[in-house]
Amino acid sequence: MALDKTSKFLTRTVQLADCLAADIRNRNLKPDETYYTALEAARFLGVAGAAANRALQLLEKRRMIQRCF
Repeated sequence: MALDKTSKFLTRTVQLADCLAADIRNRNLKPDETYYTALEAARFLGVAGAAANRALQLLEKRRMIQRCF
């Protein structure tokens, strides 16, 4: 899913989280399956690690993923 660079209503973090959420849905991941680390998500999205980490934090708040440290 490509980022919408013309949208003035969505923040970059929300756009990145939406891209990751679409990836989760497209891959039909089950609740017990692992997902990207922040570094892997950054590579997948082509962004800095901090940006990917914020997107993953948002997915955690949405209860789409559970992060274990």
